[in-house]
Amino acid sequence: MNQKKKNQPGFTLIELLVVATIIIILTTLGLVSYRTVMKKSKQAKCQADIEAVRQALVMRRSDGSSYPGATAWATLINTTLADYLPSGESFTEQSPAVYSYDAVNTAVMASNCGGETFTASLP
Repeated sequence: MNQKKKNQPGFTLIELLVVATIIIILTTLGLVSYRTVMKKSKQAKCQADIEAVRQALVMRRSDGSSYPGATAWATLINTTLADYLPSGESFTEQSPAVYSYDAVNTAVMASNCGGETFTASLP
Protein backbone atom coordinates (compact mmCIF):
# COMPACT_ATOMS: atom_id res chain seq x y z
CA MET A 1 0.00 0.00 0.00
CA ASN A 2 2.95 2.37 0.46
CA GLN A 3 3.96 2.12 -3.13
CA LYS A 4 4.71 5.44 -4.97
CA LYS A 5 3.17 6.09 -8.31
CA LYS A 6 5.81 6.81 -10.93
CA ASN A 7 3.59 9.06 -13.04
CA GLN A 8 2.37 11.45 -10.36
CA PRO A 9 1.38 14.85 -11.77
CA GLY A 10 3.19 17.94 -10.41
CA PHE A 11 6.68 19.29 -10.00
CA THR A 12 9.51 18.05 -7.85
CA LEU A 13 11.04 20.17 -5.13
CA ILE A 14 14.24 20.57 -7.15
CA GLU A 15 12.34 21.90 -10.16
CA LEU A 16 10.53 24.43 -7.99
CA LEU A 17 13.78 25.60 -6.37
CA VAL A 18 15.45 26.03 -9.78
CA VAL A 19 12.55 28.14 -11.05
CA ALA A 20 12.54 30.27 -7.85
CA THR A 21 16.31 30.82 -8.16
CA ILE A 22 15.98 31.93 -11.78
CA ILE A 23 13.20 34.37 -10.85
CA ILE A 24 15.31 35.83 -8.03
CA ILE A 25 18.33 36.27 -10.31
CA LEU A 26 16.26 37.99 -13.02
CA THR A 27 14.63 40.29 -10.47
CA THR A 28 18.02 41.29 -9.06
CA LEU A 29 19.36 42.06 -12.53
CA GLY A 30 16.27 44.14 -13.29
CA LEU A 31 16.63 46.19 -10.09
CA VAL A 32 20.31 46.89 -10.78
CA SER A 33 19.48 48.05 -14.31
CA TYR A 34 16.65 50.22 -13.00
CA ARG A 35 18.92 51.94 -10.48
CA THR A 36 21.52 52.62 -13.16
CA VAL A 37 18.92 54.12 -15.48
CA MET A 38 17.50 56.31 -12.69
CA LYS A 39 20.99 57.57 -11.79
CA LYS A 40 21.75 58.47 -15.39
CA SER A 41 18.35 60.13 -15.70
CA LYS A 42 19.06 62.37 -12.69
CA GLN A 43 22.45 63.27 -14.12
CA ALA A 44 20.96 64.16 -17.50
CA LYS A 45 18.29 66.31 -15.81
CA CYS A 46 20.93 68.21 -13.84
CA GLN A 47 23.06 68.77 -16.93
CA ALA A 48 20.06 70.02 -18.90
CA ASP A 49 19.03 72.33 -16.05
CA ILE A 50 22.40 73.99 -15.64
CA GLU A 51 22.77 74.34 -19.41
CA ALA A 52 19.36 76.06 -19.61
CA VAL A 53 20.35 78.45 -16.80
CA ARG A 54 23.75 79.08 -18.43
CA GLN A 55 22.06 79.93 -21.73
CA ALA A 56 19.58 82.21 -19.94
CA LEU A 57 22.47 84.07 -18.27
CA VAL A 58 24.22 84.45 -21.63
CA MET A 59 21.01 85.75 -23.27
CA ARG A 60 20.51 88.22 -20.41
CA ARG A 61 24.05 89.47 -20.87
CA SER A 62 23.62 89.80 -24.65
CA ASP A 63 20.56 91.98 -24.00
CA GLY A 64 22.86 94.55 -22.42
CA SER A 65 22.79 93.51 -18.78
CA SER A 66 25.75 92.16 -16.92
CA TYR A 67 25.91 88.84 -15.15
CA PRO A 68 24.09 89.11 -11.82
CA GLY A 69 26.05 89.45 -8.62
CA ALA A 70 25.93 86.95 -5.81
CA THR A 71 22.32 85.95 -5.30
CA ALA A 72 20.31 83.06 -3.96
CA TRP A 73 19.41 80.37 -6.47
CA ALA A 74 15.63 80.86 -6.08
CA THR A 75 15.98 84.62 -6.63
CA LEU A 76 18.14 84.04 -9.69
CA ILE A 77 15.62 81.65 -11.24
CA ASN A 78 12.33 83.27 -10.21
CA THR A 79 13.14 86.93 -10.80
CA THR A 80 16.44 87.66 -12.53
CA LEU A 81 16.13 85.04 -15.26
CA ALA A 82 12.35 84.55 -15.35
CA ASP A 83 12.05 86.10 -18.83
CA TYR A 84 14.88 83.99 -20.26
CA LEU A 85 13.96 80.52 -19.00
CA PRO A 86 11.38 78.21 -20.57
CA SER A 87 8.01 78.56 -18.88
CA GLY A 88 6.87 75.62 -16.81
CA GLU A 89 10.38 74.48 -15.95
CA SER A 90 11.27 73.99 -12.31
CA PHE A 91 14.91 74.32 -11.39
CA THR A 92 14.42 74.28 -7.64
CA GLU A 93 12.49 71.07 -7.02
CA GLN A 94 15.13 68.57 -8.16
CA SER A 95 15.70 66.91 -4.83
CA PRO A 96 18.30 66.07 -3.59
CA ALA A 97 20.29 67.99 -6.23
CA VAL A 98 21.74 71.30 -5.09
CA TYR A 99 22.06 74.08 -7.66
CA SER A 100 24.18 77.18 -7.21
CA TYR A 101 25.47 80.21 -9.09
CA ASP A 102 29.05 81.39 -8.57
CA ALA A 103 29.16 85.11 -9.36
CA VAL A 104 32.93 85.36 -8.87
CA ASN A 105 33.86 82.57 -11.29
CA THR A 106 30.71 83.05 -13.41
CA ALA A 107 29.64 79.45 -13.34
CA VAL A 108 26.45 77.50 -12.72
CA MET A 109 26.83 74.33 -10.68
CA ALA A 110 24.73 71.32 -9.80
CA SER A 111 25.92 68.96 -7.11
CA ASN A 112 24.58 65.70 -5.71
CA CYS A 113 23.19 64.70 -9.11
CA GLY A 114 23.30 60.94 -8.96
CA GLY A 115 26.62 61.15 -7.15
CA GLU A 116 28.13 63.64 -9.61
CA THR A 117 28.77 67.39 -9.71
CA PHE A 118 28.36 69.36 -12.92
CA THR A 119 29.60 72.85 -13.77
CA ALA A 120 28.79 75.11 -16.72
CA SER A 121 31.10 78.09 -17.13
CA LEU A 122 29.92 81.33 -18.63
CA PRO A 123 31.83 83.11 -21.42
